[in-house]
Amino acid sequence: MQPELKAAIRKMIQVELDAMHYYLKATELMQDEGAIFHFTLLAEEEREHAHSF
Repeated sequence: MQPELKAAIRKMIQVELDAMHYYLKATELMQDEGAIFHFTLLAEEEREHAHSF
């Protein structure tokens, strides 16, 4: 695999993981159960996106 492609894939994975951590961190500050539920779902989707790469 070309180095540029590897670097791009690593960056895409990191973007997804950063988003996942953002959503999870945000849930720590929330009190609304509905918002927590949805942000947790978003975090899981980002984890799945990262895994797909």
